[in-house]
Amino acid sequence: MAVLTEAREDIAAALAGADPVHTFVPDRIVPPAVLVVPGSPYLAQEAQPIGSLTARFDVWMVMGAGTNETVTTALDEQIENRADALSAAGFGVEEIGQPFLWTVQGAQLLTVTITVTTPVTLTK
Repeated sequence: MAVLTEAREDIAAALAGADPVHTFVPDRIVPPAVLVVPGSPYLAQEAQPIGSLTARFDVWMVMGAGTNETVTTALDEQIENRADALSAAGFGVEEIGQPFLWTVQGAQLLTVTITVTTPVTLTK
């Protein structure tokens, strides 16, 4: 298995819980859901030893339907819980973006992106 796939699956395992966690963008998103996808830059040489890279992944937390107040409150709680879980699993939580409305399958869903980093070494 590719080292990047392993890293993405490790992140997903750290986030396992009540909401489904996908290591790809599924054909049909059923909220609430968590998506672990490549970030930007995906790979970078940043203060790592020679041969090691920093891999970035974006964790998209897609909230379900509800009143604005309910969904916003639930999002705040989920951000704290997910950031704590990622840190406890040894991942770097680099940034938590501003929540936005993501239009999926004709519905607008409150979504936030958590940028996660982890060192990787690519080998052949």
